[in-house]
Amino acid sequence: MIYVNENIEFGSWSWNFNDEKVTFSPKWFETLGYEVPKNLNQHIDVWKKLIHPNDLNKVMKTLRSHLDGRTLFYQCINRLLMKSGEYRENLDIGVVIIRNNSGDPLKMIGVDIDLSKTKFCQKDLEDNSLKYSLMKLTNKEIEVCEYIKKGYSRNEIGECLYISPNTVKTHEKKIFEKFEVTSRNKLIASLFKNDLVEIRLD
Repeated sequence: MIYVNENIEFGSWSWNFNDEKVTFSPKWFETLGYEVPKNLNQHIDVWKKLIHPNDLNKVMKTLRSHLDGRTLFYQCINRLLMKSGEYRENLDIGVVIIRNNSGDPLKMIGVDIDLSKTKFCQKDLEDNSLKYSLMKLTNKEIEVCEYIKKGYSRNEIGECLYISPNTVKTHEKKIFEKFEVTSRNKLIASLFKNDLVEIRLD
């Protein structure tokens, strides 16, 4: 289990593979001490250049394993260059949420967590509540989450995803269990609080 204090900081990101652009949240830049740019849509190389040279190979190797479908999620501890010139220990967590028919990744979402403000106990990172919420969902559950976040009813979600309302209900039940909530309102509060599901469906 990872225990975090109340001051944990993390920034989220969404990677579009079609143009190699990553949309970073304002918090992503702020936690590293950089000014938030007017254009949050940056080339992937912006991120790569901030990775400590000694960590780059490990990061790319771990990332490639997930992009190739050999791991359920991407997770890697590395160091990122801050504006101050110092390197900050960082935990990357991400997952491909859209692939084409050939299995190639089209879109990936994730978070970067500032480990300098995080307290750990010694146990596998798989119990991390943040990663649990984000990574244990199936692609369909992530889609259902996003529609729930927008306030869609079961019938409306079913029409959008071409599934029955009963199937939507089944997905909801599994989502509630994974987030450890008992109602839509509590789920929505958790989604907005953690800013976990950010896929665009329109």
